Parts: sequence; C-alpha cells; structure tokens
Amino acid sequence: MVTGYQGGEYNSQAGYYSVYQYMAYAWTEVWLEGKGWQRFDPTAMIAPQRILDGFDATFDSQTSYLQDSPFSTLRMKQYPWLNELRQQLSSLDYYWSVWVLGFDEERKQQVLSKLLGDVTSSKIALMMIFSFIIIALVIGYYAGLFSQNAQQDPLNKRYQLVCQRLAKRGIARPQGQAPQDYANDVVARLSDKHPRLAADFNALSQAFMALKYQPLTPEQSLQQQQQFMRLYRKLRLRLLRS
Repeated sequence: MVTGYQGGEYNSQAGYYSVYQYMAYAWTEVWLEGKGWQRFDPTAMIAPQRILDGFDATFDSQTSYLQDSPFSTLRMKQYPWLNELRQQLSSLDYYWSVWVLGFDEERKQQVLSKLLGDVTSSKIALMMIFSFIIIALVIGYYAGLFSQNAQQDPLNKRYQLVCQRLAKRGIARPQGQAPQDYANDVVARLSDKHPRLAADFNALSQAFMALKYQPLTPEQSLQQQQQFMRLYRKLRLRLLRS
C-alpha cells in the first residue's frame, strides 16, 4: 500500500502549493513475477478524471466532503474575489511560518549572506550601527525634530510683535480673536491714559487688515504698506520706551 497526497492548490501570489488533509490518497502496488511492481488503483478504474484533475475538480464542495463545514474557507473557491482573499490570508500564514516560526540559525545565516556577502563580525557591527541610525532618524522625524517652521509672513511677524508688546502691558490678544476685535479692546483700554498709542494701534490694525483681506490695487497696496511700516516703527519704539 502506498499512501500520500494527490493534488494541491497553487498560490500564484507567493509561489507555493497548499496541500490539504482531504487530499490524502492511497493505492496499491503488487509485485508480479516477470513484470515487477504493478499499480492497481481503484480510483483510476472508477473515476479516472479524479487522478488527472484532483479531488476538487471531481466533487462539489457543497454536496460532498465539506457539507458539514458550511463556514470552511475552501467553499470560497466558487467566488473569485473571496478565493483571492482566502489566498492572500493563506500567504500571510505561509510567510509567518517561513520567516517567524521557521527562522532558525541556518535561515538567518542565509539572509545575512545575501545582504553582506561573507558574514564577519565587523560587517554585523556596521549593519547594527546603520540600523540604529535609521531607527533613530525615523523616531526623530515622527517626533518633529527635523521639521522646519515655515517662514512667517513679514506682515504677520511685525503685527504679532506689536501684539506681544501690548500683552506685556496687560492687554493680551486671546487666541483666535479677530484683529478688529482686538483693536477695539486696545482702544477701550488705552484711550483714556494713552490716546495716541490707542489711535496708532487702531490705524496699524486697519492697514494690516486692508493688506491681508482687501482687494487692493498696486497703488493702494503700496500706500497701505507704507502706512503700516510707519506705524509699526512708531509703536515699536514707543512700546519699548514704556
């Protein structure tokens, strides 16, 4: 009696054959004087197509060997997209078995030989240092250590500088507050004791909003820029002195 498996399912994605338990097969061979070993296969006599095409090609999985397993993954063969998904999951199990469960010393040496050629202690040390550098760079990148702040708009930068100077005087601009609302707050706080300062900041804010949000002609834009810079220099010096 000869026993083994007959058939197999080829997985084109990973390039291997899957042989299942239901593919188990057996036949007999008899020694005949003058002829040697002769095969006597009952299956070949009753269902010869089973020998050529395999078990799956001969029997319907819904009415035969899987009728007691309604949720078997092998039933997915009749649906192409489900069968492709099944093979992808099978490939994951194959790679897990090969590269994790079967990653022994011999396979490790094979991988190192492909990467480094002749495996030496110096090459392994260099590879470990290089790996640590790569890991450190990746961690640093995701931690934001290599990110560069975008260059701030000069107009925004000058306006924010004046706002910071006013914040030191106790008039801080809340986050998200519109420039017009902040200008109204500054005027309300400073108009009694520092009317010139309040008026200049209000004019600065108007020029800032015009340059940022209004459609200006080139001449108007130039006038607003000159107005803004003149008020910016005046306010910066005045706030520094105070």
